[in-house]
Amino acid sequence: MSDINVIFCRHLLARIMADVRRYVTKEEVKAAWVYRFSDGHYEFHGPGRGPVTDPINSNGPPNFYWYGPADNAYDARAQGWQAWLEHYHPEQPK
Repeated sequence: MSDINVIFCRHLLARIMADVRRYVTKEEVKAAWVYRFSDGHYEFHGPGRGPVTDPINSNGPPNFYWYGPADNAYDARAQGWQAWLEHYHPEQPK
């Protein structure tokens, strides 16, 4: 992985976050996380939206989950947030 790729992924993430921040709180952005589970494969866990199926035993709507190949954690976070936007806000221009 090259430094130029990391720089590109950081800029890509910044562009995507400009759209994401219209829909989520600062706390939700901070709570999102990525996990590298094998070489070049990551998980993204972000805020959930939608109905709470069991309000008594639930802390809110289920979390959003994305997994797939990524070059680095910035790339995984960018792809995860982009998938989140496409899932919860399909009207967003691509």
